[in-house]
Amino acid sequence: MEINLSKPLRQGRPLPETYTNRDLVVQSLEKSIKDKGKCFRVYGVFIKDKLVAYAYVSEHNGYAYISRFLTHAKYFKYAASNGLLSYIIKDLHGFEKGEVRAYYIPLTTKGSLVLRMFKAI
Repeated sequence: MEINLSKPLRQGRPLPETYTNRDLVVQSLEKSIKDKGKCFRVYGVFIKDKLVAYAYVSEHNGYAYISRFLTHAKYFKYAASNGLLSYIIKDLHGFEKGEVRAYYIPLTTKGSLVLRMFKAI
């Protein structure tokens, strides 16, 4: 919870209650473990025995999905998230070469307008 609450805004948006309400966080984690069983993993980064970053990863049909990926704000400078992502990729291995297209549109007023235009198409 300390990681989740260390920075109230992430990527310019407030974290949803499912990240900030302890009961909802516990319920979500328990449900994921129950529903996905062995196909659900939790990864963590520790610095001096303190958890500073974590990720939830589930596997489905040969794909790995990261459903949470958070780093404590005080530890951004240590690149804990880079190490976490690197370890997840190394641990899951078996990736096939493929093309993934991603577009970045800043969440400004113009960016929001462009996103709405794309949704209308």
